[in-house]
Amino acid sequence: MMPLALCPPGERVEVVHIRGRRLRERLRSMGITEGTVGHVLQGHGLGVILKVGNTRIAIGRGAAHKVLVRVLTPDEENPRPLASQVRP
Repeated sequence: MMPLALCPPGERVEVVHIRGRRLRERLRSMGITEGTVGHVLQGHGLGVILKVGNTRIAIGRGAAHKVLVRVLTPDEENPRPLASQVRP
């Protein structure tokens, strides 16, 4: 795990933990919760731009340090659907 603020652009990440109740509530209102997968478009500056689905979300540097993420491997970037999601 690492803070979102330290992820370089181009990484695909999964949100593992969000420190702070207020930040967790604010990010949830923008569609970011634990388990959310996104693509880092910009980082290492005043903040991070995270693409989640078709939405780009700007997160300030301080807040991005409180969002812990796991960098996904190439195999995890396109996970196979669960058996319950596959139609016969």
